[in-house]
Parts: sequence; structure tokens; C-alpha cells
Amino acid sequence: MTRAPGQSNRTSLLAAVIGQLARAVINIAGIMVLARLIDPATFGQFALLWSVVIFLDNLRSFGWIEAVVQVPDLDEVTQRSLFWRTVVLGFGFALVMALCGPLLEWAYAEPGLSLPAVGLAAFFVVGGFNLQPQARWRRQMRFLELNVALTLAAVVGVSLAMLAAWQGLGLWALVVMHVSREGFLSLLLLWCQRRGPYRWSWHPLPPVFRRYCRDLLVQRILSVHALRLDQFLLGAIAPAATLGLYNRAFTLVEMPTRNLRIALGEVSHASLSHLQAYPERQARYFLRLVQVLGWLWLPIVAIVLTAGHSLIRVALGSDWVDGLPYLHALAWAATGFLFWHACSWLDLAQGATTRSRNWALLQAGIVFGAVGVGACVSPLALAWAYALSGFGLTLLRLHRTFRRLRVHESWGWPRFCPPLAGAFVTGLIFAAAEYWQAWPPLERLALASLLTGSLLAAWILRNPQARAELHTWRELLLRRGGMR
Repeated sequence: MTRAPGQSNRTSLLAAVIGQLARAVINIAGIMVLARLIDPATFGQFALLWSVVIFLDNLRSFGWIEAVVQVPDLDEVTQRSLFWRTVVLGFGFALVMALCGPLLEWAYAEPGLSLPAVGLAAFFVVGGFNLQPQARWRRQMRFLELNVALTLAAVVGVSLAMLAAWQGLGLWALVVMHVSREGFLSLLLLWCQRRGPYRWSWHPLPPVFRRYCRDLLVQRILSVHALRLDQFLLGAIAPAATLGLYNRAFTLVEMPTRNLRIALGEVSHASLSHLQAYPERQARYFLRLVQVLGWLWLPIVAIVLTAGHSLIRVALGSDWVDGLPYLHALAWAATGFLFWHACSWLDLAQGATTRSRNWALLQAGIVFGAVGVGACVSPLALAWAYALSGFGLTLLRLHRTFRRLRVHESWGWPRFCPPLAGAFVTGLIFAAAEYWQAWPPLERLALASLLTGSLLAAWILRNPQARAELHTWRELLLRRGGMR
């Protein structure tokens, strides 16, 4: 029996949200355990290797995943050609990763990186087999199956990493986590889609795929979020332990934004693409989506800024408290990059790859320049330069997007007032709990979370406008771009 569009999208969003929540819990458990079994210096060494992996990982799809989701027509010959091109590229990126190990050893005078780099090269070999199967399920909006597979892969990766760290493998435990996750995901997706278009083909790709490849490669080569220039420079001016503190602080604030990007981005990108023929509805969808992101993320920023000390002690342990200044700075960086990605979803859904590329060029010039100046002062100055330059540029991009999509005068920045008020109240509650030293950090965070949730629930129940907004968001996210 065929499901109705509304029911299908309701299942898609629910699967995306539940899947991300499950993976967030799994990742938090992994962070809490691994931070107590592996010292900051080892995390700093891995951060150098992982920064290279992140950069290459953002290039290996060549923009073809976004094109698969966005193009109206996709034949089987093109799908087979895309699959095998992605697999071959995975082997190429694996070779580059293996060669980066000795280079990092020489550049940072950090021995013992060559063999782990070879181990991480397997990440690209096994990961090349799951990119196009993931894109196929996203195009079909089969987010339930995709999120089940991603969650199972996360469980396998974190479990094996905990076991390896408990056995004292240190740096190799982190390598095992990522390689085993990608390997299990590839096996699972290929088995689930074993009747898919996997026969050999190297047929030329349609022009739209070449355009996506050209524009998105330029964007990602210069992407501030992917290039991790901040971590490379910090590794050059500070000890490995300092880089480890910075990297774990980065992970703490980046993990929830990544979960939000994936949970909402998967559905929103597909929905925005479905609305290409309805510009006004597409604009309304995007503007309300930005408001939803504000409601979900800004309270987290308030918690980090007011109760960061307790947050670090609970999540990582007392040995990591020195990373608190970096946590405060990176909260602003994560805020900027979250809304930057939202603008990118809209540009890609509109096929405006050139606009997205030009913004990436501007971002690279400003943020990299600021990071270079900060590196000349101190590690903390580098962190704040990275955060504030990225955050300020995101405000400019949002402003330009609001002007371009303005449906009427009440849309745009005024829509951020309620989320900002909610974040302010959240910050006050967590600040009060933070100064209540009679209870341990975990109990303080739990009490403040309970009070904040109770106030939010009471406000929603007593405010008809808030209930109407929730209903609108539900209809907007559960249907195909809010189409009625």
C-alpha cells in the first residue's frame, strides 16, 4: 500500500530526529568513556590526522551526492557510473591519507603518526562503497532505513573503540572507531540494496553533475569548517595537549550542531528541492526553518556560556577543565557554521552552486586571515579569531538571504526575538544553578534542565501563539516543503 505524502514525510522527519538523538546518546557515551581512557596529548595527535580526514572526506563525494538528491531525472546508467567513480575516488583519497602521515610527522615533530595514517586510509577505501547508496536513499526520502543503518554503524564503531581503549591501544582506538563504523555501514547498505545498480559502468556523466562537481569542489576545498586550518595552526604553535583540549572542546559544541544539520538538513534539503517550482513557499519554508534552528540551538549556546565548567566535568572529566576558554569561543563558531549550512541548503536546492561557491571564497579569505593573525598572538586568540570572524560573516550571509527572500516585513530578523528570549532565560537558570555549589555538576545540570523544560512547557500551554507556531513548524517539516 502506498503511503500518502504527508505520512511519508512525517515518517522521514521522525526517523531523522530519532536517529540523530540515538546517535547523539551513543556519541556522548563514547566521548565520556574515551576521554577518561585516553589522555589529551593522544587526542591532540589524533586531531592532526583527523583534520586531514575531515578535509578529504568533504571532497570525496565530488558534489555528486547533492546532485543525486536535487536533479529531477536520474537513470540507472548514471547511477552505476556514479557508484564506481566514487569507489575509485575512495582508493585515491586513501593513498593521499597514507602519504600525509610522514608529512605530519615531519611538519609537527610528532613521531608515531605514519602507521595510524595508513589505518585511517582504510576509512576512505571502505567508505567509498556507501556514499552512493546513502544518496539513493536520501533521494527516495527513505530516511527510516538510512537512520537505522547509521545508528547501528555508530554503535559498532563506539563499542569497538571503547574495547580498544580499555585494552590500552590509545590512538589506535580512535582509528578503529571510525574505520569500523564506515566498514559496517558499507556492508549493511550494500546488503540492503543488493539489487541496486552496481554493475560496472564508466559512462560519461550528464552536464549537471559536472557543474555540481566544479562549484562544490571549489567551495569545499576552501571550506573553513572542512579545512580545519585552526587546528593545523594550533598544532604548530602549541603542545599536543593544548590541541587535544581544543579538539575535545570543538567536538562538544560541534556534535549537537552536526546532529541538527543531519536531522533537519536531510529532510529540509530534499523538501527545498521539491519546492523549486514554488519560490514563495520555498522562501517561507527556509525562513521558518531558520527560526526552528534558533529555538533548538541558541539555548545550547546559553548553556555552554553559563555552565560550561560543569558541562566539561560531566562530559570529559576534571582533567579537561582547562579547555573551558576554548569551549566558550567555539560555541560562537558553531553557531555561525550551523546557520551557514542552512543558507547552503537553500542555495543547493535552488541549483545556485555558483552563489554557494562565491560565499565559500569570501569566507575563506576573511576567516583564514583572522586565524593567521590570531595565531601570531596566542592559542586562545586564534580560537576567538576563528569564532568571531565566522560568526560575523554568517550574520552577513543571513542578512543578504533574508533580503533576497523577503515575503513580507515581519519575516527575517524579527523572527529571532523569541528564540533569543528563550536562550536568555535558559542562560539565567543555568547560571544560577552553576553558582549553587552544594550539588555536584551532574545534579546541577539536571536540575537546571528540568526547570528550563518546565518553564518552556508552561509557556507553550498558556500561549496560543506558541501552540500555533508549533503546529506550523510541524506541518512545515512533515509535509513536502509545506505544500498543501
